[in-house]
Amino acid sequence: MGWSDQSRPGNGQRIVYNGHKRVHGLKFQSIVLPNGLIGNIFGPVEGRKHDAGMLADSGLLNDMGNFAFSPGGQPMCVYGDPAYPLRIHLQAPYRQGRLTQ
Repeated sequence: MGWSDQSRPGNGQRIVYNGHKRVHGLKFQSIVLPNGLIGNIFGPVEGRKHDAGMLADSGLLNDMGNFAFSPGGQPMCVYGDPAYPLRIHLQAPYRQGRLTQ
């Protein structure tokens, strides 16, 4: 038995297999604050779970809708990757990010 045979998952491997990327893994969702501290973390979830599904399961947007406002009442937001939906508390880069002159 070689090294790769020992590291390959045995039982329950389908739940953590990401068919799109063809790897096994666990995923976490986190918010990192400007000072480098982790402000929120959710997971682990199976590797095949889509990021938007993980966001829905975490309840983060609901919590932000209830609590993420500045002292002046302005909504605060976080910056996510393009897989996430655009919301008042969640912004993402342009999906078709092509720069022109």
